Amino acid sequence: MKIKNLLMAVLIAAASTAGFAGVLTFADGEAKIDVQVASPTFHDVYNLKGLGAGTYDFSGTLSGSYVSFTSVTLNGQAWTVTPNGGFSFASIEYSGSGPFQLIVDGVKLTAPKKFTSGYTGTIFAVSAVPEPETYAMLLAGLGVMGAIARRRKQAA
Repeated sequence: MKIKNLLMAVLIAAASTAGFAGVLTFADGEAKIDVQVASPTFHDVYNLKGLGAGTYDFSGTLSGSYVSFTSVTLNGQAWTVTPNGGFSFASIEYSGSGPFQLIVDGVKLTAPKKFTSGYTGTIFAVSAVPEPETYAMLLAGLGVMGAIARRRKQAA
């Protein structure tokens, strides 16, 4: 009977951990996060959308008030997390191919009255691989340079 009670207590404790699955959509190369934390611990999972196929360079920051980030990862790559009293910061520079998933884990700290616990941030994505139009312009420029060199050679 004690084992049954122990298992029930473990299940209740696991259920009390907040979990959130959401989507962060990129617009003009950036996605913004703004989350209020209500439960004692949080495990938020974000699927990043709005990016075409390809490899991207990411940079991003999160700042939390009255939360402590225990882990922040982008596709398994850990962010640098810096706690500072009632505030916590996380930052990353990462390059990789999609699909992309951001996972934020942490603990809610006790906030003074009139303050809430939460975190905000921005993730920037820059396409690391040139698009086909870029290659077309490069080839056209090389063709023009070749034509100019050929004319000069014939004139000499």
